[in-house]
Amino acid sequence: MEDVESRRWRWLPPILWALGLFWFVTRPVVMPLPWQFPGMDKIAHALLYAPFGALMRRSIDDRVGPAGPGGQALAIVAIVAVTHGGIVEWRQSHVPGRSAEAWDVAADLAGALAGAWLLSVSRWARASGASR
Repeated sequence: MEDVESRRWRWLPPILWALGLFWFVTRPVVMPLPWQFPGMDKIAHALLYAPFGALMRRSIDDRVGPAGPGGQALAIVAIVAVTHGGIVEWRQSHVPGRSAEAWDVAADLAGALAGAWLLSVSRWARASGASR
């Protein structure tokens, strides 16, 4: 059984990821990338939030929800991702060269849920395989 101290430290990676994301995406855009394509920013949002979702899912105590894919753990990840994404978008609305879009928050949510769900499924599959 884990002690309280080790459970606290488990939250350090997602907190650091959230702070790093906030810092990275709220910098002014100096020069746009020459190879951008429509929708690229939404893909980038989802890809940046997928590890964040997986890290959050990993940090959530399994007693909060079922070990399988779904449950309260994904709801917590969704709430945190939307809150963080909304704060980031609000901040970007005040940064030169950046814009705030609700679709960016939707991409953040999709990425975070995908990362958390993939981790949940892999844990569930491992646990199911071990119990056979």
